[in-house]
Amino acid sequence: MPEISVIIPVYNAKRWLSSCLDSLLAQTFQDWEAICVDDGSTDGCGEILTEYAAQDERIRVFRQQNAGPSSARNHGLREVRGEYIAFVDADDEVDPQYLELMLGSLKRYPQAGLAWCEVWRDDEKNICTESTAAVCYPNPLEHCVLHRKPRLSAVAWSLLFERRVLRNILFPEGIDYSEDILFAYRVFSTVGEAVYVPSPLYMYRKSESSLTNRSLTIHRIDHEVACCVQMALFSSEHPLTGKAQKKLEQTIALRFFRTIIKLIRRADPNDSKGWLVRQIRRLYELELQHIFVPTALPIKYRFLYWIYKRRYAGLNSQGIRK
Repeated sequence: MPEISVIIPVYNAKRWLSSCLDSLLAQTFQDWEAICVDDGSTDGCGEILTEYAAQDERIRVFRQQNAGPSSARNHGLREVRGEYIAFVDADDEVDPQYLELMLGSLKRYPQAGLAWCEVWRDDEKNICTESTAAVCYPNPLEHCVLHRKPRLSAVAWSLLFERRVLRNILFPEGIDYSEDILFAYRVFSTVGEAVYVPSPLYMYRKSESSLTNRSLTIHRIDHEVACCVQMALFSSEHPLTGKAQKKLEQTIALRFFRTIIKLIRRADPNDSKGWLVRQIRRLYELELQHIFVPTALPIKYRFLYWIYKRRYAGLNSQGIRK
């Protein structure tokens, strides 16, 4: 059985898929399998996957009707055989030492359940990957929420997990945007320590075709709000202590605000007002349910929300629904 399983959700990434797979084939650590889940691609990704799988038996291909990245990753999780699990997006690449250094750091610190590394973007100059020693940090969720350095981002990629820590943890299906935040929070809350590898081993490509870079739609707004709701529920079920809990509540409130007000205002002016009216009313309902907490917002944003709420949520001057 392979020691590491690398899960790659694939959807219409033909332009970059070969580069992604080539970066895995170039790994200095060889005992891995790639679980490629073709999520109903229509651009020829299936043919590329078939070709690579025929050339290297470590590349395993699974196909499903389009159901989104969470479904594809969960499909991959059901197929893993390795004791360690990594996620790589089909339009990204990894350094040749990615698996070797990440696995080595976890074995050096057996008390840690996950490892993370530095990330560099494709529009940045490649950075030397010579590494200083890996360092172990406690309380990964607090480390992430408080933005402590070195930064641990709430993503699925650029991390290597021990398989045991992902037991009973899946990606939230039905949410197509920011779904890896929920997954990461759940994993971070179950892990006592995480180890940091101070080398830029993962290349993130800001592709125009990626979900987060596509044109704004009401579908995206709905899914971003659904993610915020799940983050709020997570916060109530997994309370942190002191400053970390306050920061998490502020992060969630700001995400609600930016999703519904800032993001919508960037949309097509002909449609954005209708979206704004609908979502402000929805945000007010979430406030009444204590899921959205406007008091956690900075004062200037709290005031702006107060204005929008009275303008669009059907409230009178006393703040009572008409």
